[in-house]
Amino acid sequence: MPQRRPSLFSEAKPLARAGRRGDAHGVRFSFVIFGVPSHHSTPLVARAEELGFDTVWFGDHVVTPHRMDTRYPYTESGSAGYTHATPLNDVWVSIAHAAAATSTIRVGTSVLILPLRHPFAVAQAAVTAQNMSGGRIVLGVGAGWLREEFDALGIDFASRGRRTDEALAVIRQLCADEPAGYSGEFFSFPPVSLGMTPAAPVPITVGGTSRAALRRAARMDGWMGAEVSLEDAIRHRGEIAALREAAGLDPDAFRCYVKPASTDADVLRRYAEAGFDDVVVPFRALYRDGPPLTLEQQLAALGEMAETVMLPDLSPAAGPSLTCAGGCAARWACAQPRPHSGRTPPSRRAGRRSACSTRAHNRRAAPRHGRW
Repeated sequence: MPQRRPSLFSEAKPLARAGRRGDAHGVRFSFVIFGVPSHHSTPLVARAEELGFDTVWFGDHVVTPHRMDTRYPYTESGSAGYTHATPLNDVWVSIAHAAAATSTIRVGTSVLILPLRHPFAVAQAAVTAQNMSGGRIVLGVGAGWLREEFDALGIDFASRGRRTDEALAVIRQLCADEPAGYSGEFFSFPPVSLGMTPAAPVPITVGGTSRAALRRAARMDGWMGAEVSLEDAIRHRGEIAALREAAGLDPDAFRCYVKPASTDADVLRRYAEAGFDDVVVPFRALYRDGPPLTLEQQLAALGEMAETVMLPDLSPAAGPSLTCAGGCAARWACAQPRPHSGRTPPSRRAGRRSACSTRAHNRRAAPRHGRW
């Protein structure tokens, strides 16, 4: 029997699913902030909360080498889309500042390059931020891809996967305040403690599409996909489902975050119909070519993106059934599309409601539904 462990995401204090535009019918929308001037981040997160986004993620790098020969694995060009002139804001400072200016939206890392840090420091930051934010932190981690960054920090690139595995084990142990030591290839220490536990457990998601990354994600609380095709996302989800089933882990205590390459409504609708409840939409305005946008322009672009993506009929739960077309009850693991609701898209309805500009209108006190 699968181990029934409550979803770590359900223990925070977000808005009720039925009370937010970003997940009003089951789909939760989020986006990544990376490379913006430091003073832009918090206003963008505050506006995202008003618009009803579920989560804002902060991208991570420590330094940018002026020469990068490593190809970025998730674009055809091999370019990661940033340069040595791109601001690299510290993720934990950014998260703390944004959390202090908001009250309901989740904030997380997507993804923190874990092998570049000592797990003690990551666990301490994550627990502190979780307690100060009222349980709204999501720790997204990855093994990294940029060899030159590892070289600059004096950390072996080839062993980053094994280092990441050990770091995750150490972080889990410290976050649970288990006074046990550890002995591994990279980290060895006698019993230690942070002296505190998180107000709510810190969910850990793992990014990447390699077999090692999927295996790593299956042991944690969620998977952060890359900008791959819908077919590949479905295949990766199935691989993770098989790994969790083999390990006897509860399939419901897991979230799959997918990253469509477009905010086109038809594209997003296909992801929703395929059963993906967490969609990380590309905020292209932050990364466009040309002169950087002002904060006011970025805020306006965020509002336009919200109007584009937050359509009620994009929900996988909006149809007549929560099962797939073949009758399978395994909601997140099934590769079959769900029946479409057949409802008229809101863009064709009269009097479509625009995004409310006040937090009070969007906020609800009821807890999130326990099921992912």
